[in-house]
Amino acid sequence: MHREASDSCGHGPHAESLDESMARILVLSYLALAAAFAATGLSLRSPGIVGAAALWSGGLLLWSLAEYGIHRFLFHPFGRTRRFRLVPALLAVHGHHHASPSEVELGPLPVYAGFFPLLVMAAVLYLLVGPAGLIVCSGFVVGYMAYIELHREMHLRAVPLPLLSGLWKHHELHHTRFPRACFGVTTMLWDRLLGTMPPAGDRSR
Repeated sequence: MHREASDSCGHGPHAESLDESMARILVLSYLALAAAFAATGLSLRSPGIVGAAALWSGGLLLWSLAEYGIHRFLFHPFGRTRRFRLVPALLAVHGHHHASPSEVELGPLPVYAGFFPLLVMAAVLYLLVGPAGLIVCSGFVVGYMAYIELHREMHLRAVPLPLLSGLWKHHELHHTRFPRACFGVTTMLWDRLLGTMPPAGDRSR
């Protein structure tokens, strides 16, 4: 599933280099935002090390659920979930991704497009639960970046560590055999809990 060579998809070394640079800009920009959320939350009211770790981990978990829900209900609406066809452009973009999965290059728009929704989320959580909400947002943003990085690597490179081979296979099955299953990218947790894992016998093929 990963790209064997950039030239085979019409991408030369220069394009590959630009894509890598854009990915680094995206990750560093969002990690700076995550650090700002955490630092602000902790400076306003520190919940202690254990409390901060729990809130931050809760943000990671919240991202993984959002990742699953967006992928399942917005990008792959079927049956009853067709009522979630709210943004046809998203379906078109994701459809192109399935048609050409190795084309995961990043333009300038994705680097900045997520900032406003995340700032709104941080403001809402701050109003609802106070500074703790900013720490949750920090974990959420880091989870989002983990998704961005893992998803790129899944399509551009072979699995780097045996520990990650299950996730690589899980996403490969989504693209090759089970488009209505295997919606998690950073974790298989929600697929297991919500019944969208492929049949057990098919996972090992």
